[in-house]
Amino acid sequence: LNAGILTHYTIFNNQLNGNFKTAMSDWGYGGYIKKQILPGCGLQADFLAGEVNGSRANSLPDNTPAQDNSKFRTHIDYSAALSANLTIANMSLNHKRSVLSPYVTAGAGYMSYATQVYNTPAGASTDFHQNWFIPVGAGFKFGIAKALNLDFGYTVGFMKTNDFTGVLGARDDKFSYGHAGI
Repeated sequence: LNAGILTHYTIFNNQLNGNFKTAMSDWGYGGYIKKQILPGCGLQADFLAGEVNGSRANSLPDNTPAQDNSKFRTHIDYSAALSANLTIANMSLNHKRSVLSPYVTAGAGYMSYATQVYNTPAGASTDFHQNWFIPVGAGFKFGIAKALNLDFGYTVGFMKTNDFTGVLGARDDKFSYGHAGI
């Protein structure tokens, strides 16, 4: 189980930050079940829900009241993904259990979401939408007991659509989720 921050800003965005300049963060929550296949490789089924927000539409003139009042809110009803989880290294103090385990993940998922767009002429609110996305992430687990880890991670969701933010852009949209969990 995990909780964290959802935002439309990612480490892959340029200075325009997608369709909206200002990233706003909101809470997200999720969880996963993992089946370890090899010592360094597992399959992971993820769940995620929450809201992604942003403001100051790039389609409006810079530094105007119209741009300052524009925003979007995308509510993720659910997202489910299947990912490969590769453990980069297990660092152990006593060779019985790992203390620090960095990992990377990549996979494919399906999401249900609805978007509300405010004061953005180039945007359109949408009700129920479903679409594919590609989650790519990295993080580390810190072992505190034999069957208990603290998990800190960052995932970028590459949407297979360009209307996740309610504004049709030239490129597909992205969002990120930074989380902590047990």
